[in-house]
Amino acid sequence: MKLMVLTFVRTGELRGALWSEFEQLDGDAPLWRIPAARMKIREEHLVPLAPQAVAVLQELRPLCGNSSYLFPGKGDEGVMSNNTMLYALYRMGFHGRATVHGFRGVASTLLNEAGLPPTGSSDSLPTTSGTRCAAHIIRPSISPIDAV
Repeated sequence: MKLMVLTFVRTGELRGALWSEFEQLDGDAPLWRIPAARMKIREEHLVPLAPQAVAVLQELRPLCGNSSYLFPGKGDEGVMSNNTMLYALYRMGFHGRATVHGFRGVASTLLNEAGLPPTGSSDSLPTTSGTRCAAHIIRPSISPIDAV
């Protein structure tokens, strides 16, 4: 859930994330490069990673064993179920009040309120091709999770 809030990607993009898609996690410009084949709009998606997202990935890595996926699962797809995060929200008391995909709406509102120019539909959130990127509005010392 933290990674979802820190990246604002679609649930399917996060569920199917491969470790090979992440670059420079220990460098100055950590990046998640989601291939076009996994994107709704069939274009490569570049997600700059805030320090908090890198920290989550570093905590997650030892838990994945030898899997190439961030979130391995036992089902046919080999990744966690598409309901896993939604049910987590339910267990946190948000049943009927929030959805995982709703975090993208929050991102859009934050970016619009920050005065960042639109780069198209919410399909382009977040992106490095324009200025709409959550990593640019999240101050490194404050996590949006802590701010809520």
